[in-house]
Amino acid sequence: MVIKVSVGTNKHIVDDHRFKRHRVFALSHQREHKNKRFLVTPVTCIDGEHDWYYQEAQSHPCQRSCVPGDVKTCYYRFSIEWYWAFGKACYDCPRTLTDCYRKDCVPAGGVERFITVVNIQMPGPSIEVCHGDKLEVEVENMMDDQTTSIHWYGHHQVKTPYMDGVPFITQCPISPNSVFRYTMQVTNPGTHFWHGHTGWQKSSGVFGPLIVRSAPSAEASLLYDLDLSEHTILINDWTRVTVMAKFQMFVQSNGNKSPEAIFVNGMGRYYNDSNRLTHTPLAVFTVQQEKHFDVNHPIHLHGYAFHVIGMDRLGESVDEELVKKLNREGRVVRNLENPPLKDSVTVPDGGYTIIRSHANNPGRNQH
Repeated sequence: MVIKVSVGTNKHIVDDHRFKRHRVFALSHQREHKNKRFLVTPVTCIDGEHDWYYQEAQSHPCQRSCVPGDVKTCYYRFSIEWYWAFGKACYDCPRTLTDCYRKDCVPAGGVERFITVVNIQMPGPSIEVCHGDKLEVEVENMMDDQTTSIHWYGHHQVKTPYMDGVPFITQCPISPNSVFRYTMQVTNPGTHFWHGHTGWQKSSGVFGPLIVRSAPSAEASLLYDLDLSEHTILINDWTRVTVMAKFQMFVQSNGNKSPEAIFVNGMGRYYNDSNRLTHTPLAVFTVQQEKHFDVNHPIHLHGYAFHVIGMDRLGESVDEELVKKLNREGRVVRNLENPPLKDSVTVPDGGYTIIRSHANNPGRNQH
């Protein structure tokens, strides 16, 4: 059994063979500060028959370069529980910066509040698999007073609609102190995410990346030179109080629905206009000069699918007139025989993407 989801956290769940009856603690990419000056030392496993729900620091076997025919069963364990953000586990964060990267510390912008987490991480574990893999995620509900479920956003659930994670529609919710195993075949490559689909759990911290890679192709080579886990960027809004409190203040008092902060990979700060109110660290990304990274502009058509008939990168910068000139000269290549069908696509930086869609879905759609 093997084990292992816009920059989430490190990805590895307990392997039943190697780590059975061990508690394994998680370290995330976020514990690595700029220039790698503040690396947290990995923690060794601690015995405990039932403490299997923590993630391990090493990378997961399913986080790999994808090769045609190399199909794995990718196993993960999620433990969902109540937690306290910016609590005792953060020690003297942010005055002592290394404390912000301690095991089990969820800085959450430097404001204490009640949250819900998976494996004491926010974002939760990153699932990274290859197209065609079999994905198994065992979810334990450690909350005493709430049910839960996980929705796999962007995954089509071909032949497994009952694994979609919508409570009372595709499944019964996962009861307190019980376990449910999601099993599905990974059928559509792309950068997706998973999230809690019960109550306010997604807005309280139950979410993480779901990345499905495919074997290298000419199409992918146009987008980036390196496809690295640490370059995943996961963005979410955040509030100083719980989402339930925010909602009640809006409905029954003079509160508003707007978040007070935007987090990148669970890291962020609070501001009052231009004045910084908290000093917690931010997510840091290290890139190589003269390398192309996947920082392209995504396009999604709500209510429509479309065929991608052309895509190319022309250089560091491009404008509409240049593309029109190349088209007049017959230098814009179109694939009209077997173009891939998508509902989202990226426009390469310094390049273009050509899509074709049939306007057969009346309504007020948007892109």
